[in-house]
Amino acid sequence: CFFTGATRIGKTSSAITVGLYMLYWLQCLRDPQRYFHKKDISIFSVLFFNITKEMAAGVAFREFNDTIKGSPWFNQHGTFSKSDRNFYYIPEGGKISIDYGSDASHGLGKQVFVGFMDEMNFAKAGIKDINKAKKHMKDLYNTISARVKGTFRMNGEVYGKILAVSSKNSDNDFMETYRQDQIQAGAGDHMY
Repeated sequence: CFFTGATRIGKTSSAITVGLYMLYWLQCLRDPQRYFHKKDISIFSVLFFNITKEMAAGVAFREFNDTIKGSPWFNQHGTFSKSDRNFYYIPEGGKISIDYGSDASHGLGKQVFVGFMDEMNFAKAGIKDINKAKKHMKDLYNTISARVKGTFRMNGEVYGKILAVSSKNSDNDFMETYRQDQIQAGAGDHMY
C-alpha cells in the first residue's frame, strides 16, 4: 500500500491503522506459524523503517505503540517492555516481534509480516547523490518485499503487507518512480 500526498493529511496515521489491523488479524489466528506452514519456532515481524534508526524509533513506531497502549484488546493479548519512556508492545506467545530499523540489513533473516516504510522519498542522511539515495530506498523496499512475499504467500495470495508512506518531493522520488514503473508493468491492480 502506498500512502502519499500533502504533509499533515494523516498518511502515517492511516498506515498505522492498517498495520494495527494486520497485527490484530495475525494475533487472532490460533497458531499463526502453523497457518502459514512455518516452523513452530518462527518469529513473525512487524518492522518499521525510516531514514535513520532514531527516526524509525521515534515516529511511526512510537505512534503504533502509543495506540496499542490505549487499546483494551491489545492489552489483553500482550504486554509492554519495562521502559516507561521507550516502551514497545510484546504480543502474547513470544512469536511476533515489533521492531524498527533504517537499512535493508535490519530486515535480513526476518519473516516480515508488515513492513512499514516511512518517509521513503527523503534521502538517507549523508547521501547527497539522489541516485544513491534512490538506490538505497529501492534496495530496502526490495529486501522487505522479498521477505513479505516469500514468507506469507499462500495459494497465490500474499497475506503480509508493505506500507510505504511519504510526501511527494518531486517526480523523480523513489516512491513516485516505483509506482509509475509498477503501473506501466501492469501491476497497478495489486497496489493500493
